[in-house]
Formats: sequence, structure tokens, C-alpha cells
Amino acid sequence: MQETKNSVTYSVKTPNGYEVLFTMRDDTPELLLAKMQKLEIHMATNGFEAITKGYKKSGSYSNSGSSFSGGSDAPATEKQESLIKAKWPLEWKEGMTKAEANTLISSKYGK
Repeated sequence: MQETKNSVTYSVKTPNGYEVLFTMRDDTPELLLAKMQKLEIHMATNGFEAITKGYKKSGSYSNSGSSFSGGSDAPATEKQESLIKAKWPLEWKEGMTKAEANTLISSKYGK
């Protein structure tokens, strides 16, 4: 089998406490992302835990179990908060969500 260009590797702890690497591959990014979405829902609902080693996991699975995202109500990250407070302090609002912070930052940088 030839190696594909599109792959993702998850570092997870199984429900029994084993830390494992799980790699998936596919021919196109779209197919890989679809498989990732299904796998992430399966892992989250079956007791697997993400191992993030130095990265903060943000967001959660939606109640419907249909997708993984930062969530519309996820709080702004520390990095977002620091940037906004440093560059646009009057526009920072306590309790700002990640989505609101992204919208503000994007509008300031014209993206």
C-alpha cells in the first residue's frame, strides 16, 4: 500500500488507561476530515481521553455528538485575551467567547 499525503495521528488514553498512538490516512483531506469527525465522536463517547502534551484542548463535542469545535460558548483563549487587551483594550469584554474574539481579531487584521 502506497503512503498517502493526508494523515492524522491521535495520542489518546484508552478507557483502560493505556496511552496509544492512532494514525489514520486517506486520499483526500475531505475524506480524512470526515473520518476524523466520526472517530473523535466515537472516542469521546466511549471513554477515550486526548493526550495534549503542551497544548490546551479547547472546546468540546456538541450535545448532538455531530462535531468537534471550539464551540460558540467556549471562552476566549489566553492568547486571544492577551492580544485583544494589548492592542484594543477598550474592546475586551469579560466573558468573551472564543468565537467573539476570533471575529474581533479577524476584523482588525482585515481577514
